[in-house]
Amino acid sequence: MSGSPRGPRRLELSLAVVLLALLGLLQRQIWWSRDSVAANQRIARRIHRLEVRLRVDRFRDDLLHADVRNLERGRGALAAAVRYNLGYVRPGESFYQVMIDDSTPQGPSGQHSRHTVRPAHTRPSTSRGTRS
Repeated sequence: MSGSPRGPRRLELSLAVVLLALLGLLQRQIWWSRDSVAANQRIARRIHRLEVRLRVDRFRDDLLHADVRNLERGRGALAAAVRYNLGYVRPGESFYQVMIDDSTPQGPSGQHSRHTVRPAHTRPSTSRGTRS
């Protein structure tokens, strides 16, 4: 029996089946496990998105820190911020708002042909030495 050609052939076939099963198990680990190639690619994409978000957040933080430094350094920056954001007008000062009438046709230069200028806010001047 041991000398029959059928014995070694069967052994080779069994060995091939075992090796294919082992290869299949290893492939399963590579492609479908928790640490698979696809999972690593998902993690790499998420890391990239988080790095981009971090760069944007750091840029925004740098801008905010620069604004704080400007406000700490001088009253001019603080006054400009108050005037711009809150519409503060100093005593004796008038603020004029230019209104563009969009319903009028544009002139040859491409600009609107009609502008309206009106005082938006006027604060009366006060004398410093007297109280009322």
